[in-house]
This record gives sequence, structure tokens and C-alpha cells, in this order.
Amino acid sequence: MPDNALTAPADLELLRTLWREVLEIKEVADDVNFFDAGGDSLRLVALVERIRLGTGLRVRTMDVLQAATVRGQADLLAGLERG
Repeated sequence: MPDNALTAPADLELLRTLWREVLEIKEVADDVNFFDAGGDSLRLVALVERIRLGTGLRVRTMDVLQAATVRGQADLLAGLERG
């Protein structure tokens, strides 16, 4: 599905930053799974809260979990912004 065209570059950069902060890592790839990058359930909750604070959007933990990569989560945000 060509939904990558819908992803805002600002969303990608914000999510990269939030992942690096929550996971305490220096670099993150856009297509790596959150748990493969070192995440766990507590860090997922922290990430969701930071996404809410950083965007003002009402994101659900389950949606962030299902969109488990930076790119997937940016696509999720793009969909919420249009909604």
C-alpha cells in the first residue's frame, strides 16, 4: 500500500526523537519494530504519552502497538490528523 506518501516528514522526525528518548538509544531505523529496538510494555506506555504530549492527538496504546515501527506510527498520526 503506498501510504508512505501520506507520512509527514515532521511526524517521522518527531517519532524518531521520541523513540530515541524513550529507548535511550542514539539511532533508530524507521522500519524496526519497537520491541526489537529494545522496547517493552512500560516504555510503550511512555512512548504513547510522549506522542500525545508532542502532537496533541488522542492516540491509543493499542494503535501505537499495532503500528510498531516509526514509519507505521507516522502513518497512524497522518491518518489521525486528517480525521
